[in-house]
Amino acid sequence: MAKDAKCDVYSKLISWLVQYFIIFTGVFYSSNFPCDGLIKISEKQN
Repeated sequence: MAKDAKCDVYSKLISWLVQYFIIFTGVFYSSNFPCDGLIKISEKQN
């Protein structure tokens, strides 16, 4: 019983982390902020 409850908590935690990871990566790629920032930095250096 306790083992099953522990597994349930871990599965919920993993699914929650996966959801936030997908949301974060979606925002990260849709904004393209890191790419723009790197391009600006490289332009300044050249």
